Amino acid sequence: MADKVLKMLDLLAPHFSRKHESEKAEIEWLSAWKSELGKEEPWVLEAAARRLVRTRKERYFPQVAEVLEVCKEILNEERRSKPSLAIEQAPKLDRFAFAERLLDCNLGREAARDNPSWVVPLHDFIVENGRLPTGPEITRCKRIAHDGEQIEYAITTGKVSALLPQMQRMRENIRDRRERFRRMLLGAEADNPAPSTFVPNPNYMDEERARYRARMPENHRLASEWMDKTCTEYGTFENWHKQKRPPGSPFQNKRRGGEA
Repeated sequence: MADKVLKMLDLLAPHFSRKHESEKAEIEWLSAWKSELGKEEPWVLEAAARRLVRTRKERYFPQVAEVLEVCKEILNEERRSKPSLAIEQAPKLDRFAFAERLLDCNLGREAARDNPSWVVPLHDFIVENGRLPTGPEITRCKRIAHDGEQIEYAITTGKVSALLPQMQRMRENIRDRRERFRRMLLGAEADNPAPSTFVPNPNYMDEERARYRARMPENHRLASEWMDKTCTEYGTFENWHKQKRPPGSPFQNKRRGGEA
């Protein structure tokens, strides 16, 4: 968060003067910039800085409220420059082709450059909603991409062996789409990815499973725990599935007519 705001300040500093009465005032001023502008996307802050340099005539440093207003203008212009797709019209159009056209923008290129890249969740959002995401929706796209990297890590470290074939196929599909979008949006730049900011969590799958089961009815939770246990004993999901009735099942595996 801080890096993108500091980069913006670096762009503005040569053109506008600022003086503070004390070091404490300087720290509070910088903190306000980071707090208020840290929610904006990097490309928006950079575009806002360049616009202020180009159009602002005052010599003193712009206020945070003024910068936020410029950021808002830039986002509105970005949205107006792209066609919109009403959800009710979607069946008549190719949503996926439309989403790829909409993806070709500054936000799409930022998603492709980031590492982990969140360009696939961004494309999925456009397909579903017929527009670019904003604010918390962008944050959610990034979180989905980060969670996907945690799953990838879990696969490579054997944390999801019971469902490994299914999850491998899913991740391969996501990797193929991500690479295709990156090359479409970045061209030759796609060959030089940015340093990864991903930090693996070895307990991710266990934590997610616990959160998911905490919301389950008790009978579903018991069935899920039993399935995990028996999948582990049989080695793979496929081996487990071949068993007609593995021992200890909490399921009501009754045949028609009421027989056990």
